[in-house]
Amino acid sequence: MLCFISMLSIFLSVSSAYPRICSDAKPVDILGEALTEKSSLPIGVEVVKADGVKGYRFNSDSVTFGVNSEKVFKRCPSLPTEFSIQINYRHPVPRNTYEYMLTLLAPDRSTILFAVRLRNNSLLLEFVQDIDHSVQTVQFKNIQLTDGEWHNLVISVTEREIKFTLDCEEYTRIIDQPIATDLNIRKTRFYIGSRRQKRNRFTGTLRQIIFLPGADATNLICPSPNPSLATVQQNLKADLRSGSHVVPVIFQEEQPYITCSRRHKGRLLYTSDSTLKVCDGEDFADIKSSPLRMDYLVDYEDIPTNSSIDIEAFDIPDEGHFLATANRGGEKDSKSAIYKWDGVKYVIFQKVSTKNAQHWKYFSIGDEHFLALANSGYRGKNNVKSIIFRWKQKKRKFVRHQLILTYSARRWETFEIDGQHYIAVANHEDDANNIYNLSEIFIWNPDGRMFLPYQNIPSVGAVDIEFFRIELSQTFNFIVVANAFNGQTSNINSSIFFWQRGKFQFFQDIETMGASDWEFFEIDGRFYLAVANTFDLDTRVSGERNYRISSPIYELNIYLQRFEKIQDVITFGARDWEFFTVGDNSYLIVSSIATLDNKPVSNVIYKWQGVEKFVPVHNFTSRPSTDFEHVAIAGQQYLAMAQPFLFFSKLFKIVTY
Repeated sequence: MLCFISMLSIFLSVSSAYPRICSDAKPVDILGEALTEKSSLPIGVEVVKADGVKGYRFNSDSVTFGVNSEKVFKRCPSLPTEFSIQINYRHPVPRNTYEYMLTLLAPDRSTILFAVRLRNNSLLLEFVQDIDHSVQTVQFKNIQLTDGEWHNLVISVTEREIKFTLDCEEYTRIIDQPIATDLNIRKTRFYIGSRRQKRNRFTGTLRQIIFLPGADATNLICPSPNPSLATVQQNLKADLRSGSHVVPVIFQEEQPYITCSRRHKGRLLYTSDSTLKVCDGEDFADIKSSPLRMDYLVDYEDIPTNSSIDIEAFDIPDEGHFLATANRGGEKDSKSAIYKWDGVKYVIFQKVSTKNAQHWKYFSIGDEHFLALANSGYRGKNNVKSIIFRWKQKKRKFVRHQLILTYSARRWETFEIDGQHYIAVANHEDDANNIYNLSEIFIWNPDGRMFLPYQNIPSVGAVDIEFFRIELSQTFNFIVVANAFNGQTSNINSSIFFWQRGKFQFFQDIETMGASDWEFFEIDGRFYLAVANTFDLDTRVSGERNYRISSPIYELNIYLQRFEKIQDVITFGARDWEFFTVGDNSYLIVSSIATLDNKPVSNVIYKWQGVEKFVPVHNFTSRPSTDFEHVAIAGQQYLAMAQPFLFFSKLFKIVTY
């Protein structure tokens, strides 16, 4: 103990040049400050989504990192006499040993001045006392803290009391001596998830750690309809001051709303859809809203791929955001890749062997996550097995789950009807050069945990199959097949089928030219289909392909019960339509190959403008592409583009205002 006290005396001092309370200091996001000290995430820390909420998961081997206390106590040489710490966390595994969530270490980087530790049913606080500078511990027991759910932990410290709040439920302890406020905290450092040692490191997920001096953070977040995710926002630059009363702007994130009552009157709420509201004593009322608008695209990243033909983006709860690319590989086996977002860019996560891969499709059944891969095979060897991969949690990667015989498979589609799960494949051609009626639907057998054949779908050299659902007075389920070529001409019908009595029945034929993709979308309660027509070819007349053709847009006429063409869009070797929205605006972008010589092509983004229909608003040049994928990551929007003739694909960032 004498050794400990002498060590503390090195940095103990009482400064009269600064106020000790520091109650005018602003809240600080300690986790955010620590994560941004370097340009990339610390090793062992990953961005994940759990229950739709983004957080940072810590592995047991994560590196130690933190932030100097000067960034937290910008005008305070010592600890405030009153302060709060809010920790929003999730811990899926009960632990019998304490794990450090946050520590404040002395300049020697080993002596603890303040620490927060937890295990499965208890919370432990360590702090230096005011008089003799010995370490006191305060423990809160018999509280479920590590149950795999998000929790909001608030620790409020006053002169003689420590209040612990978990999801707005309070627990209070009277302490013998107050926390020492005469500690010179210059050159001290906060550490996140550890005490700068290998043992007792935090192995859960952190969403935020907020330090709030001079106030009880509980009053800012409780009561709340969602107490486990309520947040104290550290950015109070827009505070409104009325005398000594401060009304902060609350930034809504994953919470559906913030409580508004008479005592909250005047509170400002900035919602997730960029709307500013004010509490009138009963509810939040609009002040003035300005939805996001698309401004322009920037070239954000080159993704290393090998003749990529398709891109699939998806999220796995607790694991993060991923992107899979189907690399076609020519006449030999190749590797297709799965990438993971590291917070800044995509990095290689896993590679799998493929046979001229054409398409990835992510889907989930219950708590299980799958990736279906369409292998098309090679010339004369079209009867190959496509693969369904399953996410294996223990290995934290995708493993083979099922092989399905396909015939030059081009596209997978998955859907659920009446609680049953289905997967459909667009088969193009078999080894005998048969192109008719090869597409097929499979049904999930929960007992055998595999897909079984269910129904054949009429098709002719199919390239795409798309499921869509229309909600009117009742629910209608459809699939549409893109038929590309019948052996003589690309001018053939593609067909729409609707679900009736447990099977898909014929609904409508639409004339297409080398159709390669269907895109279904809804705008203002009206339903549309866009077809990507690739080329016009009739071998009975000429062997030349014409790529400059129309890729029309159709709208469902509810009264006539059929899709009718409403717009012709001239495209150049169109391969894929992608529909996306930014704010209240709807857009379409089309990928083009134009010719097969890798010359630059023009990519056009069309915006929906009511009676004007889709009009071109953006245009940029690139190499030929076969797929666009709209990607949303942490509130930012991107467009990923597959380039079949190059060794990289592109990621463009959508800049908004």
